[in-house]
Amino acid sequence: MPKFTSEAVLVGKRFFQALLCGLALSSALLAATQDEFQRLSPSIRQLFDLNDVDDWEVKSIQSGFDFRNLSGAASAVYETQWAIGRSLDARAVDGHPVMAGYGYRGQCAPYGGRRGLFPGRTELWGTFLYDNVAGDGLSSGNFQYGYTNNLYGFTFGIDKTNGGERIGIMGTAGWNNIRSYGDITNTKNDTGFGGVYVYLNERFGNANLFVNTGWIGMRNDIAQFHGGNDVLSGRMDNGIWTIAATLSQLFCADGLHITPSIGIEYGYYYQERMNVGWDGGGMFFRHHTADANLLMIPVGVRLSRDMPMNNGMLRPEIRLRYIANVADVGVRYDTWFVGSGSPASMRSTMTDRHAGDLGIGIGWTEGMVTISGNYGFLFSEHRHNHFVSLAGLWQF
Repeated sequence: MPKFTSEAVLVGKRFFQALLCGLALSSALLAATQDEFQRLSPSIRQLFDLNDVDDWEVKSIQSGFDFRNLSGAASAVYETQWAIGRSLDARAVDGHPVMAGYGYRGQCAPYGGRRGLFPGRTELWGTFLYDNVAGDGLSSGNFQYGYTNNLYGFTFGIDKTNGGERIGIMGTAGWNNIRSYGDITNTKNDTGFGGVYVYLNERFGNANLFVNTGWIGMRNDIAQFHGGNDVLSGRMDNGIWTIAATLSQLFCADGLHITPSIGIEYGYYYQERMNVGWDGGGMFFRHHTADANLLMIPVGVRLSRDMPMNNGMLRPEIRLRYIANVADVGVRYDTWFVGSGSPASMRSTMTDRHAGDLGIGIGWTEGMVTISGNYGFLFSEHRHNHFVSLAGLWQF
C-alpha cells in the first residue's frame, strides 16, 4: 500500500508537471502569435481578429495589403522624373552667355556671343541615361524591407534659339526593373514609361531663367511571390505632372564659371485603381485611386571651365545641390480585402524630406557637334542613386 501510494504520487506529480508545461507552451505560442499579429499595420489589424489569422502567415497579409508600396510604383515615378530632369538641366546650363569657342577662351562673353544663342539656330539632341537606385531601412507595418530599381531611359529633343531666348520640346521613353526584399514577401515590378516636356530658357545678361512643364506616364506589371505557385499579381497605371522654374546667375573668376541657382518644382502625382488577384484566380485585393502633391526646392551651384584644345572645346564641370521636399513625400490610399466591408488605409513612400545631389560631367564641342557624359549621386536617409548619362547634340 505504501508503495502504491508512492507511485500514485509520482504519477500525479508528472501529470501536473506535464500540464503546467503544456499551459506554458500554449501561452508562449499565444504570445508569439500575438507578437506576430502586432507586426501588421494598425489599419489592417482592426479588420481581423487574432483567431482569423491562424491559417495565414502574417507577412502574407501585410504584403498583400501593402502590394502597391512594396512594388515601388510611386518611388519609380519620382525617381524617373528626377532622372529625366537631369537631361532638361543641361538645356538650362547651356543657355548661359559663356563662350565655348569663337575666340573668347572661356571668359564670360558679351550678350549674344554664346554658341547656340545666335538668332535662327536650331539644336537637335538626345540622351541615354541609366539610374541605379537602392532603398533600405523602409517599413511595411512592423516589417523591414528595401528595394532596388534599375532605370533605363532615353530623352530626345529639339529647340530653337533667338537671341537670348530658347524654346524647345523633349520626349522620353524607358523602363524600370524594381525588386523589393527583406523580412516581407518579395515583390517585383517591371514598368514602361513615356512622357513629353516643353521648356523655355530666357536670358537677362548673366542671369538665366529656365521654365519647363511636362508629364510622365507609367505602366506597372507587379508580381508578389508567396511561396510555391502562390503569386499575387496586378497591373497599375500612374504618373506625374510637373512644372518647374530655375533662376541662376553666372559669375566668372579667372576662367572659372560659377553658377549658383535656386528653383521650385511642383508635381502632381496620381495612381489609378488596381485589382490584385492570385495567378489563375479572381480578385483578392482592390486598391483605390489616390494622388499626392509634391513641392521641391533645389538650391545648388555649378562650377565649370571652358578649355580650348586643338579644334574644339573641353568643358569639365562639378555640380552640388540640396533638395528640400516640403509637401507630400508619399501617397495614402485605401485597400479592400475581398469579403471585407471596410478598407485599410495604406501609404506608399516616394522620397525623403531632404536630399543631396552631387555630380561631375565632361563635354567636348567641335564644330557644330557636342558630346557629353555625366555622373550624378543623389543621397538621402533611405535612398541613394547612381546616375550616368551620355548625350549628343547637333546644331544646324
